[in-house]
Amino acid sequence: MKLEDKTFCNLASDLENVKFSLKDIFESLKKAEEYRAGLLSRSPLQVKDRAILIETPVINDKESWGWLGAKHFLIKGAMATVKEVDFYKGKFIFGLKFDDDSWIDQDNVVHKRDKNSLYFFSEQWVLKI
Repeated sequence: MKLEDKTFCNLASDLENVKFSLKDIFESLKKAEEYRAGLLSRSPLQVKDRAILIETPVINDKESWGWLGAKHFLIKGAMATVKEVDFYKGKFIFGLKFDDDSWIDQDNVVHKRDKNSLYFFSEQWVLKI
């Protein structure tokens, strides 16, 4: 057997191993997606559900400066539509589009937002309505 033939055989064997490895990875990803779908199907809220904020979050320039412009509507009783559902650190997390999503200009005039902003809250902050 020539050296070139042996190298080709090794390459063919390596490619066959890669093929099986990719198949194993694909099957693992498929199984993980089944688990994810099963878990999310047990969420107390689903996409398109209506929800209500059951507590006003602490919003200030030290702890939550990114929400300062939303402080006027992210309050207890604010209503929203669920746009995303996820699971993180043992809790369901919801991407919410609030009905009163708006901003206030320098003259204290409230304006509806043109874009769809999502605010993420874990399950202890919201209830289905």
